[in-house]
Amino acid sequence: MIKQIKRKFIMTAMIAITILLLMVVLVINTVNYKILDRQINDTLDILSKVEGNYVMMSGYEGASEAFSYTIPKSRIDVFLSSNFFVVKFDRFGNVSYCDTERTRSIDNEEAIALARAYYDPMDLTGHTDQYSYIYTNNGFYNDTYAIFLDTTAERGNFTRILIVTLGSAFLGWWIMFVIVIILSKKMLRPIAENIERQKEFITNAGHELKTPLAVIQANTEALEMKDGSTKYSSNIKKQVQRLSSLMSDLLVLSKMSELKKDEIKKKIDISAMLDQKLEEFKEAFDIRDIKIIKDIEEKIYYEGISDDIQKMFEIFIDNAQKYTTEGGEFFISLKKENKKIFITFKNTSEAIDKDDLSKLFDRFYRTDESHNQKGGFGIGLALAKTIIENHHGKVIAKYEDGYISFILTLGL
Repeated sequence: MIKQIKRKFIMTAMIAITILLLMVVLVINTVNYKILDRQINDTLDILSKVEGNYVMMSGYEGASEAFSYTIPKSRIDVFLSSNFFVVKFDRFGNVSYCDTERTRSIDNEEAIALARAYYDPMDLTGHTDQYSYIYTNNGFYNDTYAIFLDTTAERGNFTRILIVTLGSAFLGWWIMFVIVIILSKKMLRPIAENIERQKEFITNAGHELKTPLAVIQANTEALEMKDGSTKYSSNIKKQVQRLSSLMSDLLVLSKMSELKKDEIKKKIDISAMLDQKLEEFKEAFDIRDIKIIKDIEEKIYYEGISDDIQKMFEIFIDNAQKYTTEGGEFFISLKKENKKIFITFKNTSEAIDKDDLSKLFDRFYRTDESHNQKGGFGIGLALAKTIIENHHGKVIAKYEDGYISFILTLGL
């Protein structure tokens, strides 16, 4: 049990840490992308205003008043450090000007081809693998300028930051994983000690109760031999047997809370085992007029602890013969699909609330007072679940249309 608690603790902590790290990486790179995108758009805006021409900046020699724009001096460096090319089309779509002096990655012919390929009157901005571009119109002459800005450096910066943040998150994840493992041992130590004390108490109480129960049983049998059997002696014997069974189950459950490494697993023909267990309970089902419907696939083998698997089958079959409605049906199925074994125990039953289904596997839990009269203590299903989990399987309970189902899944 403590190993399962530890695994859940580590898993929960690491899921939370993973989500946190992914959110940090996402936020950092989203902000970085927005900043780079804004810088690219600002640069394109400047280039479009001056039509990619240095002399059109106001205040520089050669810039006429009619065709000059006032660009903040802080933005002039952006223009000077940018790699771009400009292609100018006249009103008839002919190329009247091409400037590739500000970039070495492309010649005039390639620049004109790109400018023609990406021109769309309905969408004047966009991106290619290497460039971000904008098309702008000169209203006076009705000329169109295609300005392509090389964004290789910006994309490279974004990629580097993305790799660094992902690498840091990956390294941080493993560091936190080690820390969580170390801390889990310290944090769960009091729980482990408490569980061990509970086991010791159950074991000691079981051994202490064995002697008085044996004495009561022996004395009752002696009285019956002397004075004959009475309803009182029968009741005493019945309750002694119930208490003995309870203590036995508690001891088994306590020992099974952790599957020991030295437990020997072997290949089991669970098809034959399930058939045999069902045959042992057949008379009990017949007495209550319960119809048995079985669909057991033959020759299904499973590697597990034989005694535990038998005990688990006994619990579910015994549970069915106790709680199936009088004259009802009990359906049992065993199938193998996709390297998994599916076992279903399904029987007619009184209505069960959905809230109660998840509690059926809790120790000492019974759904109603009528179950108290069946002779059980409410630990059988808890024991069955422990056996299944020790074999790395799963079990769920469902109720629909007057039937309760226990569906088991075991991996091969």
